[in-house]
This record gives sequence, C-alpha cells and structure tokens, in this order.
Amino acid sequence: TVAALRDVAPAPYDGDSATEVRRFARERSRWIFSNPDMIHLSLLRNHARWAVFLRHLKFIVVDECHYYRGIFGSNVAMVLRRLLRLCERYSPDHSGPTVIFASATTASPAETAAELIGQTVAEVTEDGSPQGARTIALW
Repeated sequence: TVAALRDVAPAPYDGDSATEVRRFARERSRWIFSNPDMIHLSLLRNHARWAVFLRHLKFIVVDECHYYRGIFGSNVAMVLRRLLRLCERYSPDHSGPTVIFASATTASPAETAAELIGQTVAEVTEDGSPQGARTIALW
C-alpha cells in the first residue's frame, strides 16, 4: 500500500548530498542509494554512528557487477567485504544481508559476484517475469 511506502524514505548518500540529507539517510531512511567511495569514506569509517542501520540492513544491491575489475574492482571488493563483516558484527543473530548483483553483460555472473564478496553466490540467469508475445522482424 501507499501508506507502507511512506516509511521507506529513499535517500541519496553521495558526495553531492547536503549534510541534512546525509543525516536523514543515516537516521531515518530504509533505502539508501550510494556508491563505493561514500560507503568507504563515511559509512564504514563511522560505523558506530550507522549501527542501527547496519543491524537492520537486509539487502545490498550492486548494479553493473561486470564493471568491477582491476584495481577499482579490488577496492569495491574490499568495501563490500568490510560492509558485510560490520553487518554481521551489529546483527543480533550474526547473519548478514542478502547481496543482489545485477549485470546484463557478464558471461559468468556467479563467478564475478563471488570474487567481489568472497562467498559462494547462486546465479539467476533466466527471466521469469511475465511478458506478452513478441514478434522479431529482421530486414
């Protein structure tokens, strides 16, 4: 319902976010859009201030999974692994969030994702969403 969505309070958390928006994201948001740099510089560095958020974090969504290679990929992997360790630390039952990776182009999605978080990953490669009939014409 629409009433339930009001409590989600999505918020950006990046270098362009104003101080008030960042505070709102940390204290009230249940859906934060961020990037590896801000997670590293702000959230992980000040994890005690984010304890409530980390305790309740259920999902981490990583888009463009295929892009994280080389030095940048290593940095992203370190950030994700530390984020997962902190979630386990602050979680009462020591379970971490579910990590969801999205990529439209990687040849081996489970392998690519597993390299980033250092854990076994189950890949979903079939689209089970409903869709209408399609006609493809080549000229």
